Amino acid sequence: MIFGDVAQSELYKVYDDNYTSLRKKTYLSFGNHTGIDIHIQVIGVEQNNGTWGPKQLNNGQGATVNSKKVDFGNKATYKVSLWKNDAGSPGTHIGDFEHSVRNNLAGNTDYLEFLIVTIGDTTYFQAISAKEGVAFLIAILL
Repeated sequence: MIFGDVAQSELYKVYDDNYTSLRKKTYLSFGNHTGIDIHIQVIGVEQNNGTWGPKQLNNGQGATVNSKKVDFGNKATYKVSLWKNDAGSPGTHIGDFEHSVRNNLAGNTDYLEFLIVTIGDTTYFQAISAKEGVAFLIAILL
């Protein structure tokens, strides 16, 4: 079938090329400014059959992982595990959490900063998202 001067096969090619350009990897970056060295493992990444780490992330350092390509509007979910450093190996388990990064108009990246506090024998942690923080500030300002 022909539409004007364009064959139907050419229209499908244009659609496929545009659809492919909307599929992008998502990127999740971590910053460790906790005052301690930690080990981190991330499941849901493109490399090594979906697992990155556990790797040591020293105080003051950062790292970035990425997902496989995600359709526009959808998200990649990363499962993160944290441990205290024990002489270069994962030591006491701090905790686990999941974090999702969307591929949308706001981009396809996010940055997490960790807050880790030990009180007595119990360690508490919070992962603070830059994207969620900015959205919260915008909501307050509006």
